Amino acid sequence: SRAVAHTPKVHQKSATKQLLCPRNCLMGDPFHEKEEREGIRWNWNAYPSTKDQANSMVLPLALLFTPLKVKSANLPTLQYEPTMCKGCKAVLNPHCRVDWTSKLWICPFCLTRNQLPTQYAEVTQQNYPQELFPNSTTVEYVMKRPSAGPPVYFFCIDTSVPMEELESLKDSIVQSFSLLPEEALVGVVTFGSMVTVWELGFNELHKSYLFGGHKEYPIEQVAEYLQVQFTTGGMVRANPSESGLIGRFLVPLSECELNLTSIIEELTPDPWQKKHDERPMHCTGSALDVSLKMLQLSGLRSGGR
Repeated sequence: SRAVAHTPKVHQKSATKQLLCPRNCLMGDPFHEKEEREGIRWNWNAYPSTKDQANSMVLPLALLFTPLKVKSANLPTLQYEPTMCKGCKAVLNPHCRVDWTSKLWICPFCLTRNQLPTQYAEVTQQNYPQELFPNSTTVEYVMKRPSAGPPVYFFCIDTSVPMEELESLKDSIVQSFSLLPEEALVGVVTFGSMVTVWELGFNELHKSYLFGGHKEYPIEQVAEYLQVQFTTGGMVRANPSESGLIGRFLVPLSECELNLTSIIEELTPDPWQKKHDERPMHCTGSALDVSLKMLQLSGLRSGGR
């Protein structure tokens, strides 16, 4: 389990030139070493500090995160459970404000005040846990709890690209199957102007379900369209196979590799016509939203990527 906490520097008096220039166009980039360690790249080097600066940003603030990046040799390894926010489940990190007198820490995401655990009773501002060190923005926790089940890998594939790019992408994805554990659960969602969910457990032919890329679907509606069970009041199930999603849309790699490979190899560019002066339609947000709701509906306790 790897916890990452990374926030771009906030400048109260940010220079306009810096905000008008994306981060990869700056000469002598001082962020390369940090990006190499964290596996995160922001498209801007600073947050806008005023509304006018925010409006002048041509590109929205975003980041690219590589969760499977090979860890560096000096990555801190902690032999205990992470301390999590009771409000949003964020992990205690160097960006949190800590009140050493009352042993409270404030989550930078939801601003919830949390009590430090009892094992931190002796910590002080001069002797604090390693996850609060300034260079511990990325740490790895060695969890002592048993594995919650097989890992889950969801492939969200953008088909609104030229044919030569799609062919290269398909080759890379097929090669990646050999790197996954055979017991891993895999699912596939493709998207362009619409979202396509593939039923990997149906071997007779390639069966899929379409979602419009222009709207957000409630989780109840996703369950109804996919004909799987929806349980209110908590998604975790004692037996995830009862959801109807395991075995159909999330299938062990050892059982669906042939069908999965066939689906990937037969993918074609999104057929939706676009004007010559317009970019292709990418409903990335809708595809990620449907994928996350499918993971919720599965009732699995294990992590998904």
